[in-house]
Amino acid sequence: TYPPIVTYADCEFESTGETINLRHEAVFSNNSGIEIDRGDCVDTGSTTPILREYNTGCSDSVDLNKLLAYKRFDTYAMINNERVDFKSCTFDLSEGLNLTSSYDGCTVKHNFVEGFSTQQESYYYSENGSDVSVTDCLVSDITYAHYNTIEGCSAQLDTINNTVIEYTQTAYDSSGQSFYPSSCQPSSNGEVSLTEEFCTGEISHDFSSGQSNQQTRFFYVSQSGSIEYATACANSSTTYAHVESADDCTPRVDDAGLKYYLSTNIKIDIDGALTEIDSCSERNGATAYSDLGKKYFILSSVSDEVLTYNECAFTCGCWAGTRSVVNRSFNAGGQVYGWVYNGVMTNIGAGACGKGDGVFWKSATRINRIDAVYFNRYLRPDGSYHDKQITAYSGLNIAPPSAQTVTTYTP
Repeated sequence: TYPPIVTYADCEFESTGETINLRHEAVFSNNSGIEIDRGDCVDTGSTTPILREYNTGCSDSVDLNKLLAYKRFDTYAMINNERVDFKSCTFDLSEGLNLTSSYDGCTVKHNFVEGFSTQQESYYYSENGSDVSVTDCLVSDITYAHYNTIEGCSAQLDTINNTVIEYTQTAYDSSGQSFYPSSCQPSSNGEVSLTEEFCTGEISHDFSSGQSNQQTRFFYVSQSGSIEYATACANSSTTYAHVESADDCTPRVDDAGLKYYLSTNIKIDIDGALTEIDSCSERNGATAYSDLGKKYFILSSVSDEVLTYNECAFTCGCWAGTRSVVNRSFNAGGQVYGWVYNGVMTNIGAGACGKGDGVFWKSATRINRIDAVYFNRYLRPDGSYHDKQITAYSGLNIAPPSAQTVTTYTP
C-alpha cells in the first residue's frame, strides 16, 4: 500500500458563523491507485472563512408582507487552494433590502361585473444607484369605483321626432383625472323627448331679406337628472319682420354731388315691444335730386327817369355827336329822343335849331335798373330746394337777357 492521502472533500464542516471548522479523513489506495480503505473524518483544529458569491442565476427572495427582498448567494471556502462549495442560492434574513412599489408599466384591471377597477403595481429595491425589479405587476389594494357618464359620448338625435338616445360609458377617477375603460353604449333611459328653448338674446338679423330669426336650442334631461343640450343655438322658424323708420335720423345732403342719402333705423316687434336692432344707417344708397330747370330771381328793380340832350353849335343845326347821360328829374314833356343802354346815348334823329343858349332839350324814355341771379333749381327728396347759381347780372337794361327762356322766381 501507499501512504494515505488526506482529503477534506467528503467531510462535513461545522459552521461557526463566518468560519468553518476544518475536518479531514485519510484515504488508502493500493498499488493500482484503487481506494481500499477510508478513515473517519476528524477535526483538524483549524478554521477557514466562509466566502460568498452572489449568483445572478438565483432569484431574490421577496417577502411582500415585510416589504423586504433578500439577495441570494452561494457559499464556499478555499481549502488547500481548492474551492469547496457548500450552499447554493441561499440568503441571509438579516440582510433584507427595503422594497418600493411602483405603478410604472403596470395597467389597471377592470371588473365591470362588480363595478370597480384595481391598480396593479410592481416592487423594486435600490442598490448602488440602480433600481432592481423583483416582481411582475401584481394586484394592489388600490381600487376605483365605477360610475356611468355621458362625457366623451355623443347622443343620437332624431330631429324628425324630436327625440334623443343618450349614450354613456363607464368611468372612474384617479389623481384628479377621469378615465374611461369602456366604450359608449346606449343608456337605460331609451329614447328621451327633446325640448326646444329660446336662446336668450340670440337673434340673427338678415337686413337684405328684411327679417330676423330667433335662435333656439334643444335639450333633454339626462339619466343623472342634469340638463343636457343636444344642439347649439341656431335659427328657428320664429321670425320677426323689420320695421324701418327715419325717425330721429338725420339724412346726409350732398348738394355738390346733387345726391340725397336717407338714414333709417330698424326695429323688430317682440311680444308687442319694438326693439331697435340698427340705428340710423344709410342702407338704401343715394337718391338723385330732381332738376326743375333754369330760373332767376330779381335782387332789386328800380325805375328811373333819365333826361338826355344834344348841344347845338348853330341856330340852324345841332352839333354833331352826343353827350353823356344827365340823370335828373324829368322836366318838360316832349317827344322821345333816345334811350340809354348800358350808359351809352343813342340818337334817333336831329332836332330843330332854336334857342340861343345852344342847348336843345329832349326827353328820354323811362327804363329799368335790374339786378338778377340765374340758377338751376333742384328738388331734394325731402321736398326742400337746392339752387345752384349759374351767373349773376346787374345793370341797366330793357329786360334781362333771355328772359323768355327762364322762370321768374322771387324769393
